[in-house]
Amino acid sequence: MVDDLKTGRSYRFKVRAFNYNGAGLFSNETVFTSCLPPQQMLPPQYVSSTSNSLKVTWAAPVYLYGCPLINYKLYINDGLGGAPSTLIATLAPNVNNYNITAF
Repeated sequence: MVDDLKTGRSYRFKVRAFNYNGAGLFSNETVFTSCLPPQQMLPPQYVSSTSNSLKVTWAAPVYLYGCPLINYKLYINDGLGGAPSTLIATLAPNVNNYNITAF
């Protein structure tokens, strides 16, 4: 583990192996950005509905803690009171609403 990294900064890493005969060649570099998961979001908000659809919207998290959003994942429950656990959509980070149609 590397300690004391700064949130939001990108760090480059490479590695090489050693044995009794010396050092191997370095690997290619890879870049990792030090960040934390985004802030917890507020719950989705009702926009409108029909007899077989429901539109919801949400606000982006205020604090991203160093990394850009990759996507949103929207989950639904079975309609019987359980926790939302069925993934119904993976959405681009610039999308902030979804129309859910009966399935």
